[in-house]
Amino acid sequence: MRLKDLEADAQIGVPRETGRAVKALANGTANAWQQTEAFKFILDSLAGTDRMSFVLADDVPMVMAWREGRRFVGLQLRRIVATPMTEEAEPELPPARTMTERARRRDPSAATKD
Repeated sequence: MRLKDLEADAQIGVPRETGRAVKALANGTANAWQQTEAFKFILDSLAGTDRMSFVLADDVPMVMAWREGRRFVGLQLRRIVATPMTEEAEPELPPARTMTERARRRDPSAATKD
C-alpha cells in the first residue's frame, strides 16, 4: 500500500441521510436517530474502529500507523461513551496559568474590581 492508496482509503462515500445526520449533529439539531446514525458512521466508517490495522504491504509501518491512528480516535470515543459520569460533580478547573488567574479563583469578587 502506497501513499496514493492511503489517500484512496481516506475517501469515504457518505450516504445522503448519513451526511444529513452528521450535519445535524454538528449543528446541535439532530434528533435521536440522527445522533445514533452519525455516531455509528463516525466510529465505523471514519475511524474504522473495528477494522484491523495490521496489513501486509511494502510500506507497512506507515499504513499501520495511519490505520491505528484512525482506530485510536474511535476507541477513545467509545471509552468516553462507556465511562459513567455523574451530573452532580462539577468539572475540575485546569491549573491557573497566571498569578492573576490564581488570585481571581481564590477571591471571585476580585474579578469585578478591575
